[in-house]
Amino acid sequence: MCFFFFFLVFCFFCRVASHRMCLNLAGQGL
Repeated sequence: MCFFFFFLVFCFFCRVASHRMCLNLAGQGL
């Protein structure tokens, strides 16, 4: 559960920094 929350926060930050990188990391993680 904590990992999922961390993933949401990380993805949100990644969207602000680099949306493409977020999609790449999400694709590899999931």
